[in-house]
Amino acid sequence: MEEFSIDLFSDNLIHFISEFKIEKAHVFGYSMGGFVALDAAYQFPANIDKIVTLGTKFEWSPRISVQEIRQLNPELIEDKVPRFPARLAELHPANDWKENMEMTADLMVELGEQNGFDNDLLEEINHDVTIGWGTEDRMVFKAESEFVANHLTNGRFYSLSNQPHPIEKVDLDVLVNYIRSTLL
Repeated sequence: MEEFSIDLFSDNLIHFISEFKIEKAHVFGYSMGGFVALDAAYQFPANIDKIVTLGTKFEWSPRISVQEIRQLNPELIEDKVPRFPARLAELHPANDWKENMEMTADLMVELGEQNGFDNDLLEEINHDVTIGWGTEDRMVFKAESEFVANHLTNGRFYSLSNQPHPIEKVDLDVLVNYIRSTLL
C-alpha cells in the first residue's frame, strides 16, 4: 500500500473527478478531507468548483502532531473502545485498520514537520470555500478555522452549533443543511 500523503489523496480526488467525467466538482471535505480539497483546488484549480469543509485541522506543528498521534494508539483503542475497531474494520475492509491508523499517524508527523498548509498558498486559491467548525469540536479550534477562511480569496467561516468533531456524532440534518445552504 502506498504511504498516505496529502498529494496522494489530492491525486485520488482528481482521478475520481476525471474518471466520472465531472466537469467541475463541488467537494465536501471532513477533517483531513478539507485539507485535501484545498490542496486539490490549489494543484488542479480547473477541476474544483466550490469547497465546503467541516472539522479540518489546519494548525500543525511537531508538538500538535505528537498530541494528535496519542489518540491513534490501536492497543489503547481496543482496550477502551472495543466497538470502534470493529466499526473501522467494517468501514475499511480492504485494509487493516491498524495499518491505516499507523499510516495516518505518519501523515500527521509529516504535517507537523511542514507546519500544515502553506498560508501563502491559501491566497492563491480563488475558489468559493466555506470553512466549517463545530462548536463542540475538541480537536479543531475556532481561531485556526477563521484564520484560514480569512486568508482565502473567497473564503468564509461557518460555525455549526453543538457539533463535535467525530462525524458519526454530528447531527445529520444539521450537516446536510450546512452543505446545501453553502453550495446553493
